[in-house]
Amino acid sequence: MSALLDAPVRERPAAPAPAAARRPGRPPAAGRGSGRADRLLGVLWLVGAVAIAVVLAWPVWGTWRLAVVAAAGTLVGAGVVLLGRARRWSVLRRVLVVAAGFVVVSVPVAVPWRADVRGLPVGVVEALAGVVVGWKQLLTLELPVEEYQAVLVPFLVAVVVTTAVAAPLAVRRDARAVLAVPVLAVLALLGPAFGPVAPEPALDLGPVRVPDARTTLGLVGLVVWSVLWAVLRAALARRQAVRVGSGAQARRRRRGVATTAGRVVAGLVLVGLAAGAAAWAAPGTPGWAQRHVLREDVEPVLAVQRQPSPLTSYRASFRTDAYDTELFRVDVDGTGVDRLRTAVLDAYDGASFRVGTDGASGRFLRLPRSSTAGATAQVEVVVGDAWSGIWVPVPSGVVAAPRFAGLRADALAAAFYLGPDDGSAVTVADGGPAGRGLAPGDSYRVAAAPTARADADVLAAPGQVDTEALAEQHPQLAAWVDAQQVARDADGLVTLVDRLRARSYLSHAVADDAAADAWISALQAQAPYVFQTSYAGHSRARVEEVFTELIEQEEALGAGADDAALVAAVADAEQLAAAAALVARYLGYESRVVMGVRLDDVPGATVPACTEVCTGAHLAAWVEVRSAGGDWVTFDVDPQVAHSPVRVEQGTQAPQNPTTVEPPELPVVDPPVLSRDGSGTDESDGDDEARFGDSPWLAVLRTVGLVAGGLALLVAPLLVLPVAKAVRRRRRRRAAVPEVAVVGAWAELVDRSTDLGRPLAGPTRAAAAAASGRPGAVELARIVDRAVFAAVPPGPDDAAAAWAATDAEVAALAQEHPPWRRVGAALSGASLGRALAPGRHRTGAQAPDAEEE
Repeated sequence: MSALLDAPVRERPAAPAPAAARRPGRPPAAGRGSGRADRLLGVLWLVGAVAIAVVLAWPVWGTWRLAVVAAAGTLVGAGVVLLGRARRWSVLRRVLVVAAGFVVVSVPVAVPWRADVRGLPVGVVEALAGVVVGWKQLLTLELPVEEYQAVLVPFLVAVVVTTAVAAPLAVRRDARAVLAVPVLAVLALLGPAFGPVAPEPALDLGPVRVPDARTTLGLVGLVVWSVLWAVLRAALARRQAVRVGSGAQARRRRRGVATTAGRVVAGLVLVGLAAGAAAWAAPGTPGWAQRHVLREDVEPVLAVQRQPSPLTSYRASFRTDAYDTELFRVDVDGTGVDRLRTAVLDAYDGASFRVGTDGASGRFLRLPRSSTAGATAQVEVVVGDAWSGIWVPVPSGVVAAPRFAGLRADALAAAFYLGPDDGSAVTVADGGPAGRGLAPGDSYRVAAAPTARADADVLAAPGQVDTEALAEQHPQLAAWVDAQQVARDADGLVTLVDRLRARSYLSHAVADDAAADAWISALQAQAPYVFQTSYAGHSRARVEEVFTELIEQEEALGAGADDAALVAAVADAEQLAAAAALVARYLGYESRVVMGVRLDDVPGATVPACTEVCTGAHLAAWVEVRSAGGDWVTFDVDPQVAHSPVRVEQGTQAPQNPTTVEPPELPVVDPPVLSRDGSGTDESDGDDEARFGDSPWLAVLRTVGLVAGGLALLVAPLLVLPVAKAVRRRRRRRAAVPEVAVVGAWAELVDRSTDLGRPLAGPTRAAAAAASGRPGAVELARIVDRAVFAAVPPGPDDAAAAWAATDAEVAALAQEHPPWRRVGAALSGASLGRALAPGRHRTGAQAPDAEEE
């Protein structure tokens, strides 16, 4: 220590030339090479980040032109801004030139089908409009959108804006360059945010299963690329700082390529471990990390979800006041159209059939007004007084958006959406009696190319199904199906639907009153119809009641009785459609309920076909079952009216072959408790034990683990700053160059003082220490100044002495503050903010960036 203090002071380097003697805006010669390297690294990183964003956005656009758009947008955004920065343009001038460049490249790059002399003005208008409305098109068009109209404009806008903002940050030489990373992260997240609802397939990488492989690997790649860039920038900055401030000896002892490579590898390993842990944990935490994209929240989906199930109001169409009221008029010009569908319902929650939100039927997409080539029929519909709401009656196989007429034509067309999988259609335009959708007097013409209706022969074998789970939810349905002794295949399904229709009796009301006069009179005009009471609804309890009545009648008469004698269930198409769809699912087939009107007569149908004017009397419901090839087979489910039910009590009428029929012994059970998804599941203690294992300790351990994990996630953000400071302190103390370690000791005291709210400020270290009034700080400043300016470079003992003085001063400083203030200082980010903007807080004698070595 004494040798260090008594050593002669080294000559200070000659002061740099006055600013007027140097070329304005040009850095010193010693830093020019480093500046060029920083800029080159920043540009390379920016180009790589844009390339990753293109890969992540591919599922949305799915066209090679996306890369052309990205290249052009990068040249306009980053290129113009960097050029303006080099030529010292004002910010306003840079913005204007970027906007002009966007207009110039938008048509040939993003709207190429307008890139000719005649179409150029229209293309510019469409490109400018795409800046505003293109985002909505991305959410409502079927993916991939490719090059349809101006859908590439939003990506061009995103590339131009993000690269224009990120480029000047990426080429900076200070720590604020890392702010470019979140800017380009926004561009990278554009594809996943506007992408499909269903995630990408998972990828197995050894023992790790990566969910949503494209998105996960793409974002991990962006993180790795950014970490690599940051590490290389830091290495360049350190070398330049040592070269400028440490002399020839420090240059000889600077870290080599192996150290830099080691840091790169360490950073990549940390990123890999984090990505692997996330991939490992993601499948086990579906409730904590559910995929959510903007496409799920588009207007038609929200509008449909807010609507009650149309099947629940099916019976209201047969009331006397609605039975003969016009729903709509239909005129078909062409062939192949035998039905109009109004709603397709594929999800059953135990209370009603409704539009699902998880499958393909929950998607409603915009349909362009394209050519009607290939259409075999034109259907014109005029909405009547009894029809309103968002559902649009359309035939199957719609090939182009309808052409609406009337005062609301543009609004209805702009708000029209089609379900590409099920063929249902909605319009969410404001207005009308229901607040949204169609109103009396609206009309439209739609072109369609319906496919030939598939027969049940195409169903083939059903898929795998959990029959035990379905039997628990629908015990009477399962018992009736099993009692029919039919094969679990297409022929068995046809037989079950036929028996279900033949053994049911039509009724649309609970009482024979004025509200039921219309449909009862219509049936009595055709046949000697006898009214029977029937309750509305298609909940699990109501459907189970239908099968209970069928089972009791069959047990009383025996399986050999004919269908006329086995008629027992009283219902209409609402109950039988739900029952038939659930029977198909019990056999292993995918099914859905469709509402609409039939335009041709169907054998056995009790709801008549609509020829020109469709009223409430023509509203029907049927079931569609999907084959392995994707075709949907139609099953009409109207109950018969020829045979009225005659219920037979047990033992009243013996079968031809006398047998003793034992009544079934059904245990008395409590009603099931509806779970969150609406399915009836018995949440008993036995189920909990089955879920967590035979030992209750497994459930306890799982609960403790989840609680501990949640607490760890809450505490983790609080530990980031203390850990970062500890890593920084360790790096400073163990610096390979003793002079850098001595300077780091002073930097540590400055940072600790800053976090405690007592910063060391002054033009030099000595001045800052004297202003603080603390002898320990004054002594440390003397040690550091001697180490930096002495003729003999300091050694390891000098570095240890400097850090001993720092530790003593930090401990004394901490004792002057209460414990809560010390905890606040540990969690404070003030010193880290000082590191991000060193020019604002640097003491005069502190070498720039040397403290971070």
